[in-house]
Amino acid sequence: MPPRTRLRVVVDVAVTLAALVLLVLAWTVVEAGVLAWGAQWTALCWAALVLREPQRWLPRRRVRVGADEVRRYRRCGVELFGRALGAVGWNRAVDAGRGFDGTRATLDALEAGTRRSEGAHLLLLGLTVLLAVAGLVLGRPGVAVWSAVLAVPFHVYPVLLQRTTRYRLQRLAALRAD
Repeated sequence: MPPRTRLRVVVDVAVTLAALVLLVLAWTVVEAGVLAWGAQWTALCWAALVLREPQRWLPRRRVRVGADEVRRYRRCGVELFGRALGAVGWNRAVDAGRGFDGTRATLDALEAGTRRSEGAHLLLLGLTVLLAVAGLVLGRPGVAVWSAVLAVPFHVYPVLLQRTTRYRLQRLAALRAD
């Protein structure tokens, strides 16, 4: 990842402020469901443009995934979610962006990509929770409900999917080490 230049910092700040201004303006004008939906997409676009290396928040040694954890995720339907993403072409687009081409040589890129995605989705989940709390505190319960409902497919399941993928990568690494 290239170092941040002064211009890049200015652009990142401008994009962040624009996203916040849009959210604040929409708060009083837009219906709760539309606001929550728009906030999710705005946050995802913001993360794609501004966040550079959220995987640094999730160092490899702290993100080990256990078999029991993956079994719980599977019971929650994470594999079905992953197949749905594959059916719409999302996985191909994301893998290409990560530099993963299905070969052993690019497994490290896939692992770093799972940590990057997990870190970004965890941050956005936190922002979604703040939006839901703001909805409750400021008398917009619809915003709180819609935010909570949309947090599951936009952030919770993507985190579970990243962790499931990383578990498979851990098993592959263990096989290679033997």
